[in-house]
Amino acid sequence: MNLDYVRKMSRQGKIPAHKMPGGRAFRYLKDEVVEWLRGLPAHETEVEEQASSG
Repeated sequence: MNLDYVRKMSRQGKIPAHKMPGGRAFRYLKDEVVEWLRGLPAHETEVEEQASSG
């Protein structure tokens, strides 16, 4: 995924992320992200990957 896309999704609350003091940086916990990915339908993940690469 494109870094800007990940940041946008983090700001929108679509990816589990923790905003750091100052409000510009995010931190991601591996276990939370893995659990979030497991909850996505397989086709949604493929569509997002294609969108970011093309």
